[in-house]
Amino acid sequence: MKCANCGTPTPWSSTGRCAGCSWYTPYAITDKRPEYRDPGRLATFAVAMLAVALLADAFYVVASARMVSMAGDLLVGSPDVTNTRIESVFNMRTLALRVHYGSLIAAAVPFVVWFRRARLNAEVFAPTAMRTNSGMAIGAWIIPIANLWMGRKIANDIDRAVLVPVPEGPQVGRRAAGRTGPARALLNIWWALWIGSIWGGLGYSLVGEPIAIMTADDADSFSLDQLHGEALGDVVSNSIGVLAAVAAILVVRRITALQRARATTFLVFPAREGQPVV
Repeated sequence: MKCANCGTPTPWSSTGRCAGCSWYTPYAITDKRPEYRDPGRLATFAVAMLAVALLADAFYVVASARMVSMAGDLLVGSPDVTNTRIESVFNMRTLALRVHYGSLIAAAVPFVVWFRRARLNAEVFAPTAMRTNSGMAIGAWIIPIANLWMGRKIANDIDRAVLVPVPEGPQVGRRAAGRTGPARALLNIWWALWIGSIWGGLGYSLVGEPIAIMTADDADSFSLDQLHGEALGDVVSNSIGVLAAVAAILVVRRITALQRARATTFLVFPAREGQPVV
């Protein structure tokens, strides 16, 4: 018999897969199979928007750092704090906040579109390797709680799909069991930074109420402590966010390069008669 996943001749097994593919826990496979499409253009757009988000995060870090400095000066009663400086700092931080959220949304959309394309391509390389359906490549980012790990799970499947044996050629019989994908370390760094940027900001937002407007005349020490802590939290979380954006750019480029290289050596299995290709 042949492996149901890679087509390599193999002794009979209860799973219908060879030893190299037996580590997979596939979801229920439908009659539809995806078609490989070059992710290059989507990757280029996603990288460009991630770079914009990176710059927006850096701008927000600078604006928040100015707020930390001003709040610290107010706490010690420095005479250098004037109403003009307060207004300038708040205006800059308000602008930076708007740019930050706008760029975040603008980067998220092309990234998710690229991510789904990469997931569909991975299913072409390893039809039974995916542990979730293709719709979760989008849903994984918007489902509360699950978005803390589902994206990484799918990314790992995409990464490992390039290790599945080529049905014909020098890599026949190559084992995937127990192996980690070539981009695993980079994926782990990216995910850790992304989660860190989320929880870094959330932790500070839970300890006090945001303060929208404050002047040197009506600010008391309690509200200044709140303001200082909130702004410092933004500096920390968005600094991590800058690093997460850099890692995300590297992930997009790495996965895209791996899939392109894989596509040049991959023998696409012919569809069964009457089987739709999507």
